[in-house]
Amino acid sequence: MSEYQYYEFRAIDRPLTEQEMASLRAISSRAHITSASFVNVYNYGDFRGNPEALMEKVFDAFLYVANWGTHSLMVRLPKRALGSRECAPFRAGENLRVWCKGEHTILCLSVHEAETGWEEGEGWIDSLLPIRAELLRGDLRALYLGWLVGVQSENVDGDVPEPPVPAGLRDLSPALRSLVQFLDIDSDLLEAAAELSVDQELADAPSEILSSSSWIATLPEQEKNGLLFRIALGNDPHVGIDLIRRFQEECPDAAVTTSPGSRTAGELLAERDRRAAERTRRDEERKRLEQEREAQHKASERAQYLDALEAREAQSWDQVNTLVATKRQKDYLCAVTLLTDLRDLANRKSGPAIFQERLRRLCTLHASKPSFLRRLKDAGLES
Repeated sequence: MSEYQYYEFRAIDRPLTEQEMASLRAISSRAHITSASFVNVYNYGDFRGNPEALMEKVFDAFLYVANWGTHSLMVRLPKRALGSRECAPFRAGENLRVWCKGEHTILCLSVHEAETGWEEGEGWIDSLLPIRAELLRGDLRALYLGWLVGVQSENVDGDVPEPPVPAGLRDLSPALRSLVQFLDIDSDLLEAAAELSVDQELADAPSEILSSSSWIATLPEQEKNGLLFRIALGNDPHVGIDLIRRFQEECPDAAVTTSPGSRTAGELLAERDRRAAERTRRDEERKRLEQEREAQHKASERAQYLDALEAREAQSWDQVNTLVATKRQKDYLCAVTLLTDLRDLANRKSGPAIFQERLRRLCTLHASKPSFLRRLKDAGLES
């Protein structure tokens, strides 16, 4: 099997400079490079750059997929929007790493043994990019999902308490549902974790969060002028995020709700196993009931067929003689099938002795046809 590695970087907050694009071209002559992205696929060889260093200096998002089951997503955020202290409770070894570089926080969510079979990387990053905006708005569900991957991969010790449980785990955004699939998170484990997650409507846009104009009016005039100046300069893409986070801090009702984690990693795994066993039991019970219904349906159809056969039983024995007399193999097969039906009819009528006598006479009549007699024996119908 050929090796497959997919690398895709995205620049979101600002376009790449000509110098940065030239540096990237020096890393790979085959990559597709634009002012907003770097994409390359390796079937032989390896990427000569350092993804972590490129994230620290240039890019805001990175996706990696390898055919041996490694899937990774990195996002870079302003440290003022999400710092390492907020991320610390969610760290999960190699499955969720967090580090800071300069004014940025970089998150790396990974799974190294995804059981998704051969998975190509094209298209994944577009479905996952909204996670970055969600994190900027204070939605920490992606961090909790990263911690769950660590629990699932047993890179989190069983006695480690879970981090704060974010609201909305039962109603994930499309991007978070993609993350669950990308990281191959067990559905039973996710359901177990969501037990403590409160339901909450999470705002999808800054305009929804800042719908209260009365709060904006309370900001000092000088501060509002400063915000307008930053917007006018156009070199700070996170002015709106800063305003949203401040609004959430000063108006707790607008902040994303979390519940204190009260379980350990081991308890979550035990609950996952219990749910999996219960789901298996339900599936087996459903399968058993379906099989019973199918058997009853077939038995009913068989009874109706034998009722009809009983009305033409004499003609059916004549038909058997006619079929066997042709000496054609396909007719032998039809004759044996019809004899099987006549046997079942006889058994239902409590008359197997009569059937066996007629079958004996039939075998005597056609004793010179060994192929037919062999088919009878194979079908368990020998006289």
